Amino acid sequence: MDGATLADLGTGAAVLGAGGLALTRRPGRATGALLVATGAAWLAGSAVEALVFLHRGPLFHLLLAYSRLRVDGRPRRAICAAGYATAAVEPLGASDAVTLAMCALVAGAAGERRLRAGGIERRAAGAAAAAALLVCGALAWGVAARDSGIDAGTVLGVYEAAVAIAAVGLAADVLLGGWSHGVVAGLMLDVGRLERAAPLADAIGRAVGDPSLVVATRSGDRWLDEAGRDVDLSDRRRAVTRVGDDALLVHEPAALADAELARAATAAARLALGNARLHGEVAARVAELEASARRLVTAGDDERRRVAAAVEEGAELRLAAAAELLAAVDPELQRAAAGALDDVHAFANGLRPQRLTRDGLAGALDDLAGRAQVPVEVVAPPRRFDDVVEATLFFVCSEALANVTKHAGASHARVRIAVSDGHLAAEISDDGAGGADPGGSGLRGLADRVEALGGALSVESPPGAGTTVRAEVAA
Repeated sequence: MDGATLADLGTGAAVLGAGGLALTRRPGRATGALLVATGAAWLAGSAVEALVFLHRGPLFHLLLAYSRLRVDGRPRRAICAAGYATAAVEPLGASDAVTLAMCALVAGAAGERRLRAGGIERRAAGAAAAAALLVCGALAWGVAARDSGIDAGTVLGVYEAAVAIAAVGLAADVLLGGWSHGVVAGLMLDVGRLERAAPLADAIGRAVGDPSLVVATRSGDRWLDEAGRDVDLSDRRRAVTRVGDDALLVHEPAALADAELARAATAAARLALGNARLHGEVAARVAELEASARRLVTAGDDERRRVAAAVEEGAELRLAAAAELLAAVDPELQRAAAGALDDVHAFANGLRPQRLTRDGLAGALDDLAGRAQVPVEVVAPPRRFDDVVEATLFFVCSEALANVTKHAGASHARVRIAVSDGHLAAEISDDGAGGADPGGSGLRGLADRVEALGGALSVESPPGAGTTVRAEVAA
């Protein structure tokens, strides 16, 4: 038996032996099965010349699927099928053009998988890409080398070495790589960052290399996925791992074959689902507090409106009648009564301007600008908004313009109301001295009122550059 024959048989035996070792460990069974098939086909090709390319089918399958049996994605499955077809039909396997095309497709698909993968899948995809580059590179080099006149024995020797190294390397990687430790740490870290359970299936699926993994939760007598769809637990091709009384992982049987990884996945699912429940409870409490704050603001506005109406319909009318009666008795008393009437009217208007109730924010701002001691330009849409929103922005504008009069030394002010993306914003700007202290003005209490409506109030007042007050709330 010559050296070439020994090398040929040795390569087949090495691949077959690597597959046998991989079969001894549960995580390596898929890899072992494909390696055994590759080694057996190699040896069959050594015995029967017509079968010399047969080993390429399971070999390409291994490079595309490692460390599982199933090839993911239609394009890769098509490439795998083409690999088996070209391996089984000798003229196709012997064609240099077909060989180069298959090498490019397999290496490209393995590289693309490596770029897209995450978690334990990323580790497996990296090993597969390296093996694909080695095997396909040797095959492609062999085609070019034969055309260059390099000895056929050398070409075959390089290919045999590449196949043996790839086979032994993948078997060792799946058996001795200790993937689960790194994957467990990464998985727990990723899941710990999740605020909601919605991406949980994706996170665990990426980590264990099963993009079809589903997190199912109980709803009455039904099991639902994260999108609220019914989950079929009767499919015998799928495995079910219990997370708790009300949650399951539905996955490929091989995905959680590693016991440590299975424990990590279930622990991660429990953690994320617990986080989701806490997040939901906190969100509900926050929503409740926001609703309560809005109710308080609404109740305050209702009370202001009630008091203003009582003053207008009671005290103002009686003072007006008294002023008319006093006009014929004592002009001095009539002037005092008229002054008191003006004060009461101003008080009622401060509680809730009649124009705001009747014509909305635009009309009330026109009146406000007319009473201001500096020229004020008003730009506001004529449409009506929620009563509480209108009142809040009116009082922000009123306080800001009062500060312009008292402190800014401005010659001009501008009030602009704008609606954008479902939000209503009021912007009050002046050309005064700037340097205003937001915390020391009446705007501080109004900021609380704006925030109670889910909005925000800001003040920009650089020295010498005027002041801009902006309040924004949901329209």
